Amino acid sequence: METLSKQVITDQSTGQSATNMVLSSYIEFGAYVCVFHGVTAEADFKNYFGLFESAMTTFSKLTEPSKLNIKPNRILIKKVQKTGTLADAFRQYGVPQAQMNELALLNNLELTDNVQAGKLIKIIGQ
Repeated sequence: METLSKQVITDQSTGQSATNMVLSSYIEFGAYVCVFHGVTAEADFKNYFGLFESAMTTFSKLTEPSKLNIKPNRILIKKVQKTGTLADAFRQYGVPQAQMNELALLNNLELTDNVQAGKLIKIIGQ
């Protein structure tokens, strides 16, 4: 594993210069080379160097089955069965209360908006 520190000058197009510091770590992993970059203003670099270096040098192969075998969440299209509020429709499909505001936004509706039976709504599922 090789760790390099580089200085990069940015914002030259406006005639002003700002100096950023970049710590890059290149890790060979099988047939791949992974690169990690830690970027911060020059004035903050000393404060973040240890954090960047720690994150980059503790990289290891993931072997934990519970993390490797995760199934993605999907947007599911469901038909509203009974006229009522969007919140009612979400409850019908078992949407947790904590997700309702986010899903209302996904549907471009408010939880208190009435939805007619037969309307298609989006929920998140496996």
